[in-house]
Amino acid sequence: MRTPTYGLAFATALVGAACVVGYPPVGGDDASDGQDTTDASEDDATTDTSEDDASTGTDGTEDGETTDTDSSEEDASTEEDASTEDTTTGGGEGCVPVDDGLFQFEIGLDGQSVGQTTLDEGCTIAEVNEDDGLQLVLDCFSGTLELSMSGSPAIEPLGTVGDPVALWLHTSMTAETWMRIDYPERDASRFVIYGGTLAPDDAYFPLPWGLAPVDACEPHDDGCLFLAAETLGVSFEGQELEVGDSDYGEITFDNLPVPVPELRMWVDRAFQVTGGHRDCLPEIESTFGYRLHLTSVGRPVEGDTCDPGLQEPCATGLHCCYPCGIPDCDFLCTAEDSNTMECPPPAP
Repeated sequence: MRTPTYGLAFATALVGAACVVGYPPVGGDDASDGQDTTDASEDDATTDTSEDDASTGTDGTEDGETTDTDSSEEDASTEEDASTEDTTTGGGEGCVPVDDGLFQFEIGLDGQSVGQTTLDEGCTIAEVNEDDGLQLVLDCFSGTLELSMSGSPAIEPLGTVGDPVALWLHTSMTAETWMRIDYPERDASRFVIYGGTLAPDDAYFPLPWGLAPVDACEPHDDGCLFLAAETLGVSFEGQELEVGDSDYGEITFDNLPVPVPELRMWVDRAFQVTGGHRDCLPEIESTFGYRLHLTSVGRPVEGDTCDPGLQEPCATGLHCCYPCGIPDCDFLCTAEDSNTMECPPPAP
């Protein structure tokens, strides 16, 4: 992995215009405040993040099974079989932060580095390539945005060519990155966070599903900095997930064959810089304590096939209905009748 080199450290503060995102926060009103209190150290420089292929994997869990190998989790009961997995796929050693390429990414705009910018606009997926990691090309008002990602386990596209997406991107002069992509046709979202804070101090960025540190280790001396490894927690569909530095975790609901709620989180870095040695001049990139990727897929949206036997087969405001009223039709997620708050009567 390429590591940028800087001659100065702990220097220029960010300058950027605040932006109000044009679509609602993921996770409800509790997620609307995206500000984090971690201090960031920055420098006057522009650098690119780099991508390395990660070679490790993780095993799935069976229905209703909870696997916990590093982080602690809370058991929660739902109407469906839920599987919450928190499995170390990186090289973390508990409280010793390790940067081993569990998740890597690169972002470009019209073939150039993005630089310091804030974007909030609709785009269309122009290309999807999974030959070496995941490469997405989005046609946006501001230009063509190229996003390359690699992760262990592999990262899925979430959408196909031609699908509309909503993009929100904020980058600093030192390449700190906060990005959200919404896929309305799948009720799905993608988040990339890379920087000294979970949310930028100078722009609106709702943290997904209540993302926040839930535990921290005693600081570790790496020879230059004192790093306190953290565990990050989210709450999704009544399930709690906690994932530490260099770990991967997921929440899935086994109600196939219909689309199922799912949350996946790659935490390549999660630590705070609590201090350092006086005679040390750290590279600025080494002070960015967060690099993570999170995807979430919700319940079936209007028009999707659904299973009427489930407690909540469709998204909020929709019912699993039998619209044609004759045999051999699929049950579909349908907008409820405004008078009865149930399925509308079948078409004549």
